[in-house]
This record gives sequence, C-alpha cells and structure tokens, in this order.
Amino acid sequence: MAAIEATRLSGPAPLAVQFDASRTTTSDGTLPFHQVRYEFNFGDDRGQSWAISGQPKNVQRGGPIGSHVFDQPGTYTVRVRATGANGAYSDANVQVTVQDPNTFYSGTATVCVSSSSNFAGCPAGALQQGSLPTPLTGKRVLLRRGETFPSVSLRNTDNNFQIGAFGTGAKPTIGGLGSGMIGGVAEWANNFTVMDLNIGAGSVNFDATVTRALVYRNDIRTPGSSESMINVGTAAGYYQSHGSGPVPAAMPWPREVFIVENDIRGVVNANARPNLVVMGTFYKSALLGNMIDRANEHSLRIWAASKTQISHNEIGGNHYTATLPGIRGAVKIHSGGTQPFTALIAGSPRPASSQLVMSNNVIGSTTYQGSFLSGFGPQNADVGTVEGLEDCIAENNEYVRGAYTSSELQVRGRRISARGNTVRGGATPNISRAGYTYDPGMSNWDGPYFLQ
Repeated sequence: MAAIEATRLSGPAPLAVQFDASRTTTSDGTLPFHQVRYEFNFGDDRGQSWAISGQPKNVQRGGPIGSHVFDQPGTYTVRVRATGANGAYSDANVQVTVQDPNTFYSGTATVCVSSSSNFAGCPAGALQQGSLPTPLTGKRVLLRRGETFPSVSLRNTDNNFQIGAFGTGAKPTIGGLGSGMIGGVAEWANNFTVMDLNIGAGSVNFDATVTRALVYRNDIRTPGSSESMINVGTAAGYYQSHGSGPVPAAMPWPREVFIVENDIRGVVNANARPNLVVMGTFYKSALLGNMIDRANEHSLRIWAASKTQISHNEIGGNHYTATLPGIRGAVKIHSGGTQPFTALIAGSPRPASSQLVMSNNVIGSTTYQGSFLSGFGPQNADVGTVEGLEDCIAENNEYVRGAYTSSELQVRGRRISARGNTVRGGATPNISRAGYTYDPGMSNWDGPYFLQ
C-alpha cells in the first residue's frame, strides 16, 4: 500500500518540495524502504534532464525519497508508484499548488536594486533603489546583473522572501550569504529562495540553523582558505555537544534545505582551498544537480541527516596540482549519535542518520588521490565514537577511480543497501562493510546489509 507525504503543498515558484513514501506498507514481510522500488512522477514534464546524470527531472526512480523544484506556477499532481519484488504495485498521489511570483510579490513587494541606477528589465511597479532593503520579510529582491553587492546577513525576522537577479549579463555578485550565532543568540531565516547569484567573495554560511531554504543555480566560489563553502547547522550541533550550553528550546535542526544546481567549487589556488566544500546537518532536505568539488578533505561531509536525498550531483576529488595531498574521501556521511532524529535540536542533540538516499551521482575523479570514494558509517573507528546509521541506500551512482582508489563505498550501520552502482571504465565496484573495530556499544548497529 503506497503512501506519500509532501513537505509543503503550496508556495511561490520556484518551489522546492520533498516527497516521502517511506510509510508505504507491505503484506509479505519485506522491508518497504529497501525491498520495494519507487517511481515518483512530479507531474511537471517539460522535457528537462539533469545535466550530470542525464536522468529526466520529472521522474525519480529507486528509493522512497524524491525531491523536485517546481519552476512554473500551476497545480501539479505528484504520484508515487511502489512496486514489490513480485511485481505487485500501488499508487498514491498528492497535489501541489505553485503560485506565480509576479503575483505573490506584486507591486512594491518586489524591490530592484542597482548601484548604477540601471533598472532596465525591472518588473513594472517594483520599487527601485540603490541598496538592499531591510528587513527582507515578504519581499522579492532582484539584483542588477553585472553589478557587485555586499554580503547578505539573515536574521530571525527575515522570512518569506526571495533574492534573485534582473536584467541581462553576468550573474550579480554578493560578498556572501549567511546567518549564525550572533552575540550568543542563534539567528536563522525561514522560507526563502536565493537564486541566480555569484557568491564569489565569501560563502553560504547557515552555521546555526536554517529552515525552508532553496539555494538555487548559484556560482559559489571561495577564493581563500576556509572551513567550508556551504555550511549548514554545524555550529548549533557543536555548541550543544561540546557543553557550551543548551541551544534555544525552539531551535530546529536545519530543515527543508534544498541545494540545487549550484556550481560549488574551490578556486584554483594551490595555497588556499576549503577543507570541505559542503558540510552540514540536514532534515527533510535535498542536494540535487550540483557540482561539488576541489576540497582539501571531503567534498561533501554530512555530520547527521534524516530523510535526505543526494542525487544527480558531481562530487569530485580534483586537486589544484598533482603534488597536493589527496582528500580523505569525496563523500563522508556519518551521524551525531544514536538518538532518533526529531525536528528540534533539544529533542535529539545526538541524532542518528536515517532514511538517506544517495543516487545517480558521479563520485570521484581520475585525479583523486584518496583510497575510498564514499562512505556511510561512523566518522572514526575508535572506542567512544558512538554514531549510528540506518536505512541508507546508495544506488545507480557512477564512481570514477583515481590512482589510489581501493573502495567505492564503505558502509557500517544497519539496514544499508547498495545497488546498481558502476565504475567508469567497466570495473566492478568495491562496496563492502567496513571491518574496523568500532565502539562495543555499536554492536547492534551492524547489519543487515543488502550489497549488490
């Protein structure tokens, strides 16, 4: 019996929505998350395909988590078909209404910003000014293409807004984008889109937390040494786990964070490169269609996540010169502990990663110098590292080996599947349970594995 849930049912375009079919039930004792195949049809067939995987954007096949960005206004019927091993299937549907942003942000709710007072292409009736408005709540802020603007700092008071571009030419440049722990108070914005920008002098930093954020079609290039280029929720977890004091009771884990079709690569500079290109904690979120590359350590590192999809990305291990040290792993996914993931940090300060789907990605590169390309498992093989992972799927990924690659995927957790993965050039993927000695308390977080 198929089931489907959506993270939201309405909002202005572009609208990012995750669809969850994990509550599907079976009558034959099979595991719905692993042993049932799902096909999502988003009802938005415009003939588009993901640039990296070549797969159609309107359909997602495999595990029970699917995500989509609706670019055009309209009403969409989203269907999931759940098919068992015996061929029996069941369908479930949900309807999503996408509003026209020109109507949603009509008149002076749209603000065009140009430091040169060039407002050609600005929507009729919009405000025209030379600097970014504050606060951002309820506004669509359009920056003049070809111009440069300062960093954008977000606060709790900022919600229901968009930042984009108008005019013709190169994407507008901003110095950075973020919110964080400011004066001991956690700041985070809610329900917003940042799109079509060049974030070239800084980074995207939501280190406290963030909710309902779409980071869409941006170029994100950090020109100097930094911890990361996109940071989602790491300060809050560190603050909680290292005894600096409890986070605010109402503070959520980063939720409904969609990082979609961005070019996220460290600049070519042998002496300054980010340790991690993308890192964070994610709940009901998705990373789709991004170029994620050029890290000193991990191109993608997830500290903890639940109900999160990582699909159609190119996650590389390229280096600036052949003599630089190799990164530790292109993709590293571990967890915060063994507690069930809840929406609020106070309810699950040390959450286990669960219900993750990593599919249709290109992972690694021919210049990659590390030994393993990706992993689901605790971050360290040490006594005292108590981190659980469960219900994770790696499927239909294409791995690209470097000179020293020995493993495409290492796993350690319970109920973990790998299927349909390939190696470029025709080799057989090396996908295996990590056999290291972990903390004895993790003995019940070891299997079963469904490795193909």
